[in-house]
Amino acid sequence: MDLSAATLLTVFLATLLASQGGRDQMLVASLSHRLGPGPGLVLASVLAVCVSTAAWGWLGVQASAAIGEDNRSTLVGIAIIVAAILLVLPTRLTLPKEPTRSIGAITIVLIMRQVFDAPRLLTFAGFAYLGSSFGLAVAAAALGSLCALAQAMVMGTKAAQWPYWQRLRIALAIMVLAIILLVPRYWSL
Repeated sequence: MDLSAATLLTVFLATLLASQGGRDQMLVASLSHRLGPGPGLVLASVLAVCVSTAAWGWLGVQASAAIGEDNRSTLVGIAIIVAAILLVLPTRLTLPKEPTRSIGAITIVLIMRQVFDAPRLLTFAGFAYLGSSFGLAVAAAALGSLCALAQAMVMGTKAAQWPYWQRLRIALAIMVLAIILLVPRYWSL
């Protein structure tokens, strides 16, 4: 399947929007406020997003190859529905009492927050649909998540205290569910 600019833009926007108000974004906002938006936090964010996005993309490719083309749309649909459910669930964040400046510790905590979240599930669904690994698509997905984390670093506590995150995430979940209802009739699998 040929990757077009529209596909890459869709991957970028999906991960950027699904990252809004997520656990990783709130953690980065909190750490940015407490520690300052230094190079260590930026490096930890880049490492965590690249590892988690590449892993979920690889899992999507492997799952697509394992189940074949007949069940591919079902797998993609289930992944998108679970991503919508995760968007609706409230983000409860336990902040560290004494945040560390260790890049390794921050990276591990960010990866663990991203192990099962909506942007990674949408990445999985995208790669399961494409059925092949594309470096540019991984880069687009990672860039979308990194933009959301950069937003959190810049906003600091304003991001963590914004009262409308849950409403925004519910609206995004409705959009994701609308996509699952509207797009499959145009998929040519």
